Amino acid sequence: MGISQAALAKLVGISQPYYGQIEIGEKVPSADVLQKLAAATDTSVGWLLDNIEDPASADYNTDQRVAVLNDLRAAPGLRALAEDEPMCHVLEISNAEWKGLKSIALSVQPDKDGYLLLLQTIRHIERLASVKGAGRPRKERD
Repeated sequence: MGISQAALAKLVGISQPYYGQIEIGEKVPSADVLQKLAAATDTSVGWLLDNIEDPASADYNTDQRVAVLNDLRAAPGLRALAEDEPMCHVLEISNAEWKGLKSIALSVQPDKDGYLLLLQTIRHIERLASVKGAGRPRKERD
């Protein structure tokens, strides 16, 4: 893009160290910061999060979000995320991601922020796998 971290952070109204933490996945930005980053970089929030150019190209819709809302057994943190419709819209959470988040069983139930971190981690792993070819079986050497 040709802009430094410091310049982009200043443009968006955040500190450069915070921007660096967002970039490497240590921090989850607010919906407002995501929207400002998308505007500053002339991209979409979906692309910033998981390289989705067009939300219609993903299976983004509300079916699984509504299923979480209607499931009385859903984890409270996941329900809190599902209840935040503006956040869900900005994040463009796909049905597959909702299913994945719902299937995670932990001894301690994460709160809403914990589920946001889990979502970001899932997307980061998927991005790395697609870039590096991770997850493919390696060929055995003779």
